[in-house]
Amino acid sequence: MVSVRWEQLAKLKDLSDKDLIETYKAKCEVQKLKCRKNRVAKKLVKRFIKIMKSKDSERQMDLGKLFMRTSLFFRTVMENLGESYFIKFQLLMQKWQSLEGVMKVQA
Repeated sequence: MVSVRWEQLAKLKDLSDKDLIETYKAKCEVQKLKCRKNRVAKKLVKRFIKIMKSKDSERQMDLGKLFMRTSLFFRTVMENLGESYFIKFQLLMQKWQSLEGVMKVQA
């Protein structure tokens, strides 16, 4: 589970789509993912911008779904904002003691 305050996400409107595309493509290139293609990156950013401009009551849910499908894009957005966020994790194991905790990811 990722924990982000809505105030942080409200800053997303100020992000440049060109910067997002270039940063996202660079991250994809490092990992040799298909999102490094210009068409794929532009499609994702276009969807992101459409959600952010929406006045729909489901905007938060749509944004959450988008970020869940593409966690690398989420990291790119948060780094471009210069915002930190928290990841809550829970590892359940049968043989050993389970582990859970919270980790802060610095921007």
